[in-house]
Amino acid sequence: MSPDGSYDAYIAFGSASGGDAPVIMSGGAAVDWEFTLNTAAEADMDNSITREPDGDFLTPDPFVQHVTTGAGPWSPATTIGGVGGLDEFKNVPHPWGTGYAMAFNWWERDRVEIRDAPQLFPIRMDQGTVELWFRPDSVLTNDTHDPDWTYLFGKNLGGNNPGDLGLGWRRGEGRLLFFMQDGTTTTNLEQGTDIRTKFHPRWYHVAVTWNVADKMRMYIDGKKIAEIESQVPLLGGTMQAAIGNGASDLWNDRYEGFRGMIDEVRVSLVDRYSGADSFELQTVPFDPDAMTLALWHLDEGQGSTTEDATGNGFTGTLGGFDSDGNFDMATMPIWVDAATLVGTDSRAEVPERFLLEQNYPNPFNPNTTISYTVPKTADVKINIYDVLGRQVALLVDEVVSAGTYTVNFRADRLSSGVYFYVLHAADAHLVRKMVFVK
Repeated sequence: MSPDGSYDAYIAFGSASGGDAPVIMSGGAAVDWEFTLNTAAEADMDNSITREPDGDFLTPDPFVQHVTTGAGPWSPATTIGGVGGLDEFKNVPHPWGTGYAMAFNWWERDRVEIRDAPQLFPIRMDQGTVELWFRPDSVLTNDTHDPDWTYLFGKNLGGNNPGDLGLGWRRGEGRLLFFMQDGTTTTNLEQGTDIRTKFHPRWYHVAVTWNVADKMRMYIDGKKIAEIESQVPLLGGTMQAAIGNGASDLWNDRYEGFRGMIDEVRVSLVDRYSGADSFELQTVPFDPDAMTLALWHLDEGQGSTTEDATGNGFTGTLGGFDSDGNFDMATMPIWVDAATLVGTDSRAEVPERFLLEQNYPNPFNPNTTISYTVPKTADVKINIYDVLGRQVALLVDEVVSAGTYTVNFRADRLSSGVYFYVLHAADAHLVRKMVFVK
């Protein structure tokens, strides 16, 4: 409560396991969590509500499920989405808040392919650095990124191959992993020992360095968190590289893509941080220098490629080909505005007036309504997918003229859980998430 007597915060009673207030947490006393306006609500998700002091609905709250609602300034609640307490999450905005970033969906196998990497990477790099900014779309931990490995950056093939490199998460683990392989030896640099480490939906900077004459190190948000002996150099290899995905020979067989946003990816020919315990994070995009091998600002905002700012030719192509050799538009990540985190919906310069609205109600049981807008006559399809990427329903498959339409979806034959509905129309490809609760 502010000194003038007005409420400037909300109070939620509860725990991750749920229940009415008061709640006994781990055998101890109940805990009151107090959180200020917009602290947790900045992540644009639709799990619950945050309410104004007069009890009115205000904005979606990604981490609180209210048990009851009333006219008061607070309501009993439980934390959800993998967050144990409201003070566990602190939002960190984009480091410079201008330009664009790239948003990836793992269930569509999104990726940026660097197809000329085999010809452009040096034959051998005894030292180097890979670094980037990333923001998960929800809490990422050991049990939230099924069904496969999850990569931020990869230059590898399935198995131990000369030139393999990967930065991401093992299946069933929340700690980051960086590995390099030379065909016989694997060097694994792990973030720590706790596989239940959590990454929240906010911006992180990660940098990994290696030097065969010294150490391999990992930095998160400018602080050194792990180091081991650097056992192998990075070899050129024969594989493509990818932003937001992993082994190139498994792109159509596995679901190794990241779910969230990535920005400002840099690969350097030297150990940029030379064993320092910490360093200052950039507040503006990098400028390429003589030791920069590749640099993707991901700032184009439209189109199907992202350029290498060094001029060395590491052009990134959005999306790739399916197992039959046909281009698969669904694998193209989308551009998002770095300031607002709103997608431009401009894969291949898609008109912005294609719209796919959030279903209502959400969560729902068993019926919900989906609205969509088409700016011109188009062949429209709306498919429903489960979290494993399997299609469970086809809602729309017809040619429609310009206008706004609604369609009802009944899910009584499905299991409770998270589902994704995807609109394909002309070059538009729009995705939203919904929750079915029986």
